[in-house]
Amino acid sequence: MLEVRNLHKAYRGGDDVLHGINFEVQPGEFVVVLGQSGAGKSTLLRCLNYLCLPSGGEIRVNGVRHNPASKSGRQAQRRHFAMVFQDHNLLGRLSVLKNVLVGRMSHIPFWSCLFQVFSRRDVALALQAIETVGLAEKAYERADSLSGGQQQRVGVARALVQRPAMMLADEPVASLDPQSARQVLNCLQNACRREKIAVVCNLHQLDYAMEYASRVIGLAGGKVVYDGPPESMTPQVVEAIYPGVAQNKSASIPETGAGGALCRNIPLAGAV
Repeated sequence: MLEVRNLHKAYRGGDDVLHGINFEVQPGEFVVVLGQSGAGKSTLLRCLNYLCLPSGGEIRVNGVRHNPASKSGRQAQRRHFAMVFQDHNLLGRLSVLKNVLVGRMSHIPFWSCLFQVFSRRDVALALQAIETVGLAEKAYERADSLSGGQQQRVGVARALVQRPAMMLADEPVASLDPQSARQVLNCLQNACRREKIAVVCNLHQLDYAMEYASRVIGLAGGKVVYDGPPESMTPQVVEAIYPGVAQNKSASIPETGAGGALCRNIPLAGAV
């Protein structure tokens, strides 16, 4: 279980990016974080695994707070998490299999990493993860021969072999077409359901949040303005997350009702 208590983040010489963030995430939850650009979504994810050090507050995993000020504390924190980035971060000249095996490097000796020597168990885990994301036939092909959506699924497989308690996905489908985006989100959702891995996923697309999230956290100005199930989101909630959407002439927000009808009637591409 992840517990975030009174989390603050301020960059040197600047204003606070996050203001007193509080929430919990249970195993198997698919949490989507929604918000405008600059709302603090990426900073929040990076604070969770100490890629970005919090300025205040506490982050506990299974009741334990690791000290972000120490190298050992940061390393211990990061063992709980796997990260899926927007831009894949693959090594194009290497095979899909070797890219996925990169996710095992924190579990093996340095010399094994240096000479790319992996155990049969690690290779089996990697091949299983590649099959899980639907790319078994691509395992020995170069990563740069794959489409953008396929490369992102390789990124998900690389995260899965880390055997994390939680996966953090920062705008993983921002540059993908709808079909590829849903394939990637399906992979993340399956990890949630089958492996009981919690997922915290930053998204811009409200319709994907309504379709995949078991819970939505809405950020605005570095503060949580909504935390609840997607079906309970009202037009007023969407306006709190995306200020000004209701005044956008291209937006059609129903006066009553929520859920899927709401997301289908709000074109947010220009709002985020």
